[in-house]
Amino acid sequence: MQDQRRIFIALPLDAEAADSLSRWIEEFAKNTHLPLRLVNREGLHLTLIPPWYAEAEEIGRIQRVLDEAAAEVKPFFVTLEQASYGPDARYPRLVWATGPHSAPAEELRSVLQAKLSESGTGTKEVEKRELLTHITLARFNPESAVGLVKEPIQNGKIEVGSLVAGISLMESVLSPSGARYETIHFAKFGQSV
Repeated sequence: MQDQRRIFIALPLDAEAADSLSRWIEEFAKNTHLPLRLVNREGLHLTLIPPWYAEAEEIGRIQRVLDEAAAEVKPFFVTLEQASYGPDARYPRLVWATGPHSAPAEELRSVLQAKLSESGTGTKEVEKRELLTHITLARFNPESAVGLVKEPIQNGKIEVGSLVAGISLMESVLSPSGARYETIHFAKFGQSV
C-alpha cells in the first residue's frame, strides 16, 4: 500500500471570525462541565468536501484542481448565527456554530467535486445533500457527557461573518487526543494560475 494521507477541502475563516469564535468557545468551556476538546483557532474551517484517503502522489494534482477552481471564484461571505450541540441534538458529540445556507459555497463544492472526478483524484463519493454551513468548535465523547448536555445552549446566539478568500487542502492527523488539522495548500480566489 502506498503512503496515504487523510485529507479534505475546506473554507478557512478570516482572522476576525476565527478570533471571535475562539473567544466564544473558550468562554463556553469555562462555564460547562462537559469534557470538551476545543478546535484550535487555526483549525476552524467550513468543510466543503469531507475527509478521504489520498495517495501521496495525488496531492499535487489535487492542488492544481484547487488552484484552477479558485481562479474562477470571487471572495464571498458566510454567516454563523447559532452555537448548538450537533450533529444530532439527541446524540450530540460536538459544539458547532451554524448559519444560513451559502449558495456560493454550495456551487464551489459542486465544481470541485466535478473537477476532482475529471482529474481522477478526490473522494469517489459525491455529496448530494445540501451543504450545511457549520464550523465545529469543540468535540466531546458522548458517553462522558451523559446528563451534562442541555439543549439549547444558553447564550448560543452568535453573529459572526467571515470573508472567504480562498480554499484549503487540509490534512486531518488522527491521534488519541483528537484530530489535528494542517493546511497543505491554500488557493486564493480570483488568482490566475
